[in-house]
Amino acid sequence: MTEIKTDLIGEKKQETKQIIDSILKIPNHDNNIAIRQLVLYLNKLLRIRLITPPIYELMIILREEKPVLYHAARLKISKNSHLNMLFKLNGDLKVAEQRFQQFFSDL
Repeated sequence: MTEIKTDLIGEKKQETKQIIDSILKIPNHDNNIAIRQLVLYLNKLLRIRLITPPIYELMIILREEKPVLYHAARLKISKNSHLNMLFKLNGDLKVAEQRFQQFFSDL
């Protein structure tokens, strides 16, 4: 039973890594295609169960590494959107990067 759960956790971490890699490959542009891709991938991350994806850390890293895309998406989404709260997260980039690395260290 624990082996099955461990396998599922590993699969979910792998799925999370693929989604995050896709997000980080989106160009730092403010066009609609890039914004739609970001929103699509963020929604996919929010749907992952069994593990807690590093969304907080991702949003901090995105804000610093892809500011044009980040701010364009922030302005494009509705104030009532469930994604709106993700764009209000603040934190230290170094700490976020460390947690990010820690999350994926066992993959």
